[in-house]
Amino acid sequence: MDVLPEYAFSRKPQGCFVSIAAGCSIDQIAGIVGEKAIVRVMPNLAAMVGLGVSRLYANAKYTEQQKTEVTKLFAETGTCILLSSKDEIDRLTTIIGSGPGYIFEVMRSYVLAAKSIGFDDETAHTLVLDTIAGTVETARQSADTLEELRTSVTSENGTTQAGLAELMRDRKLEVLFQITVQAAYNRAIGLR
Repeated sequence: MDVLPEYAFSRKPQGCFVSIAAGCSIDQIAGIVGEKAIVRVMPNLAAMVGLGVSRLYANAKYTEQQKTEVTKLFAETGTCILLSSKDEIDRLTTIIGSGPGYIFEVMRSYVLAAKSIGFDDETAHTLVLDTIAGTVETARQSADTLEELRTSVTSENGTTQAGLAELMRDRKLEVLFQITVQAAYNRAIGLR
């Protein structure tokens, strides 16, 4: 925010201000640059590898042409979602902004589990990451639901069923994710 006043008058008449500054609302930016077209973009970590999900929220001064240009720019980093309300920013932040942290923790725990049955660090890391990458791509390319895909790899009385019986006991994983997402959403609201 400290450098913004220096650039406030550099915008071309048909241009807009695009901010990726976390925690800086459109209202805060408008307080510095005035009533101009302002877009707040919040990319997630995977934007670094072209697989990110960016959420775009703009003020009423934002034109269709600017929407097209900014969306095209951030599409280079992955998927772009144009939001229509401030609450959507908080809800999306909870899923796509904080989500990589949740998934990294799941992966870390999965690697530790692989090591606990005898794999070395490098092998456990490779096995887990490649399994997750392949599973994600399978889900992307399949017309089946996630539940149908899970069922398709679960043989009766097999190893997957034995593991899932523990993972799904009392819906503990499902409930844990709901509690996790709700805690992050509550915090996002508290930071407004």
